[in-house]
Amino acid sequence: MRSMLFTFSAVTATGLLVANLAHAGSYTYRGHLDDSGSPAQGLYDLRLTPYPDAKAGLSVTAPIELRDLSVVDGRFAAVLPTEHLPDDIDRVWLQVEVRGEGESHWTSLPGRQPADLKGTECPASWALSGNAGTDSGLNFLGTTDSQPLTLRVNNSAALRIQPGALAASIIGGSQFNSISPGTIGAVIAGGGFASTQPNTISSDHGAIGGGYNNTISGQNGFIGGGVNNVVSRFGSSVIGGESNTASGGISMVGSGAFNCAGGSLSWAGGFRAKVRPGSISGEPGDGCAGVPVEAVAGDSGTFVWADNQDADFVSSGTRQFLVRAEGGAVITAGGGQQPPARRRYLACRQPGQCRRDRPMPQCPESDCFLFLIGALQIRCRRPSIGSGNPRPPAASGLHLDRVGPGRYRLRGGGSRGH
Repeated sequence: MRSMLFTFSAVTATGLLVANLAHAGSYTYRGHLDDSGSPAQGLYDLRLTPYPDAKAGLSVTAPIELRDLSVVDGRFAAVLPTEHLPDDIDRVWLQVEVRGEGESHWTSLPGRQPADLKGTECPASWALSGNAGTDSGLNFLGTTDSQPLTLRVNNSAALRIQPGALAASIIGGSQFNSISPGTIGAVIAGGGFASTQPNTISSDHGAIGGGYNNTISGQNGFIGGGVNNVVSRFGSSVIGGESNTASGGISMVGSGAFNCAGGSLSWAGGFRAKVRPGSISGEPGDGCAGVPVEAVAGDSGTFVWADNQDADFVSSGTRQFLVRAEGGAVITAGGGQQPPARRRYLACRQPGQCRRDRPMPQCPESDCFLFLIGALQIRCRRPSIGSGNPRPPAASGLHLDRVGPGRYRLRGGGSRGH
């Protein structure tokens, strides 16, 4: 069976209709016609019957026929006479019938198309080459009701402006990207991939830059891009990467993969860096899946960065600064690398003795995992390196406590070296 699909460009969307019918002899009627599932091509006849509403049985006037209308790639434009329409009518509903060249039978298209005939005195349609003399307070392209405005490319939605109570939301990219109805001031700039991997936002003032299969359910959340990232608590963000989750309030993942910023005010980055979430943290996503839950707010205030070793690196408390770096970590007081003689070694992979103000002779540079460069004051706690049983700290300086196999805690205190 032959099928036809018709799209009408109404005044509320394009400003194409002339409203002051008492003085206008015609208006421009534009639309898109699909014939048997493809954009129509060739000559068609169009018959329009105006009605006062969507279901009324009596028409406003006799049908208006447009003969031999040229349709190119489904698009057409026609000038309709308006002298037979009553002057006091603000809106009509058009029943559209179409027939192809040489056909005798009219095909009635489903539904009636509304045509709003008031609200502007524009003497002609908007020109494709631009318009002059417009008033931004009166002239606009858009809707006057609660329906979204959609711009299409290749007949697919490419940009949608969706109404909200206080601010509209904007959806770009894939036609499958979505912002929950009623959401205020959210933005999806682009991205999305097929119907199964869209970008989605369900909370106010969220923003997704691109990528695909990214989800924001926390208010004021942000995802820069990447894939399979989740922001599920207020004010949190994921810069990018893959399968990262910021589920703690005002937390951040600085890219990488499979990272979890689960505690409030926490940070995670690199590969498989995990800050434990709490009972009030948001959805875990891929990044926080399987990470133990700790207290209410999780390991709040904790920073975790992990290198690319294929193992989770999980926090153990609040306000920690944890780094996993198999190749070593460097703290320097000046720019660039310094000669080895000026390096002061703070800890070795093997148990050893930390000495103040000179390199440790029993710790070759190749074995050192943390050292300082430049004129820095260094004080080390010898029992803390490798013993697992640190003594109470002295009054000032830097102290490195071994808290487990391959894990150390750096902290301050001590007025004299050990």
